[in-house]
Amino acid sequence: MRLLVFGITVAGLAFLPLGSPVVGGEEAAPPAAGLQPSESELISEGSPRPSPVDEKVDGVRTAPSAQQIAAWIVELDDDRYAVREQATAQLLAAGPAALDPLLVAASGDRPEPADRAVWILRKLSNGQEPRLRRPALERLAQLENRPQVVAAAKQSLAVLRHQEAAEAIKELGGQYIAQQYPAGTERLTIAQVVLDDGWRGGDEGLKYLADLQGVRQVIIIGTDITSEGLATLTNVEMIESLWLYGTKLEADQIPPLRETLPRVTIDYRRGALLGVGGAAPDGPGPAVVADVRTGSSAAAAGIRVGDVIRTFDSQGVRDFKDLTAKIAEHRPGDEVRLEILRGSQHINMTVTLGQWRADQILSQIRPR
Repeated sequence: MRLLVFGITVAGLAFLPLGSPVVGGEEAAPPAAGLQPSESELISEGSPRPSPVDEKVDGVRTAPSAQQIAAWIVELDDDRYAVREQATAQLLAAGPAALDPLLVAASGDRPEPADRAVWILRKLSNGQEPRLRRPALERLAQLENRPQVVAAAKQSLAVLRHQEAAEAIKELGGQYIAQQYPAGTERLTIAQVVLDDGWRGGDEGLKYLADLQGVRQVIIIGTDITSEGLATLTNVEMIESLWLYGTKLEADQIPPLRETLPRVTIDYRRGALLGVGGAAPDGPGPAVVADVRTGSSAAAAGIRVGDVIRTFDSQGVRDFKDLTAKIAEHRPGDEVRLEILRGSQHINMTVTLGQWRADQILSQIRPR
């Protein structure tokens, strides 16, 4: 008569005797008292021994063959405890080649091998080998009839993908900027991604944005990103706003992009910067200067707080929003003529427009 000593299934959860990794807060418990294997079962001289994983050829560890892995999977259901334990250890050390066979075993209808296979995958998902963490979680997320394990694996997988994506964005020269806010019993993440001329990822690197958590706004300044690359932002679930300043995109490429990203507000500017702030930036009335940024084109030209910008390249300026739109049509380095009203004095000047930088934008805005 066979005694199941490894897997005890309660309400769909496997409680295992070995130190189980935590996935989504689940920790395996030790076996119930009285279910330990007998000494004769542990040391039975007749127990077969599978080929060790760490066999070496010329000092180099060799990977197990598909036949070895298949044999260990079968031995997870052996009548002898020692054989089952040895097979578990071998599969735990077998590497990537064992993942798919473990998924098949974990989805099977035999409790002992299924519980052991789940335990091994969970152990690998929290192990010391980064190359196995994501693949092991991906297999756990595919399990059948294990809803709690699947839910925990998906949650852990989302966190891992976010961590990997954030690191990739940083390595490619981008910035992921996040803030957290209370949301009931949890915390809500609201984030921005900023890509400027330091971005080395091109279109290809935009794929990482889909795995980042809480991205509501993407700001792109310069770069060689194309409209085709930006179309991949459809995979960014929470994106609401896209700023394109000084990119290679032309104005006629923006309407099709808006159709591709219908729920995203796109602020397109060719990249020029005057360097003034308005007293009523979104309201009616004249374009009254309330702020002149240090080191900007406006400062170099001598524009002062309180000046009213009347014309921009011989075109009348209705309000500050109209001024912003006119500047947005120009590239950095363009020269424009301004008519300024300072008190009762009319001043005409030529200004060479500057360029937006990420630090200038980030100093003015916060995640919404």
